[in-house]
Amino acid sequence: MKTIDRRSPLPLYVQLKEILLQDLNAGAYPPGSAFPPEMLLVDRYGLSRATVRQAIKDLEHEGYINRIQGRGTIVIREKSSLNRGLSQLTSFTEDMKAHGYEATTNILDYRVDIAPQHIVKSLQICCDKPVIHINRLRIVNKIPVAINISYVNLPPGIYMCREDLERIVSLYNLFELKRIPLIESDKIIEAISATEEQSNLLGVPVGNPLLKVEGVVYTLNHQPLEHHIVISRSDMYKYSLHLLR
Repeated sequence: MKTIDRRSPLPLYVQLKEILLQDLNAGAYPPGSAFPPEMLLVDRYGLSRATVRQAIKDLEHEGYINRIQGRGTIVIREKSSLNRGLSQLTSFTEDMKAHGYEATTNILDYRVDIAPQHIVKSLQICCDKPVIHINRLRIVNKIPVAINISYVNLPPGIYMCREDLERIVSLYNLFELKRIPLIESDKIIEAISATEEQSNLLGVPVGNPLLKVEGVVYTLNHQPLEHHIVISRSDMYKYSLHLLR
């Protein structure tokens, strides 16, 4: 076991942080596993609780671990390791599985309702036409990483229910099973600060920086199908683009 050098000019918490980083990089604590609790580290390295807490705080700030109420401290991948491309129209489930991540989804809300005015405009529908409203929490390696809000205006004669989505998981795969082709999409990316609700769902402090992607997916004849809002943790998520001239 690596030890703390009390004669070193490096602060004790920095030394502990470096030891823990080496352990993380060596795979001692895989992503999704529990990180050693404070008191175990206090006993193991003979340090004060304040010193251990500072080292853990730094690791959390840099995106290596995440403290979740009721679950303790969980190991995550290094900062911004969840990469999604924006040049192809793929689903969250497809992207995460392609990278070998364990991805799950919690459906927080599924209902048919009148859409807000700005959704009415983007979906090009009448103001009194009901649409499907879906709110989902995206989880990767047991860590909540994104909130996905969708408003869906299905083509005439096509129906779907919550049980369909629970069975298929991916909304885009469900569209394809319903024989609704996905042709193109427009997206806007912006930085936002976490609200109290978003903080509770994603396990980040209120005011923490988040990434917001808002867009519309179109089917045949440039007909709007889905208006989506994806709010992601900026410490775990990044988007990439491939551009041609």
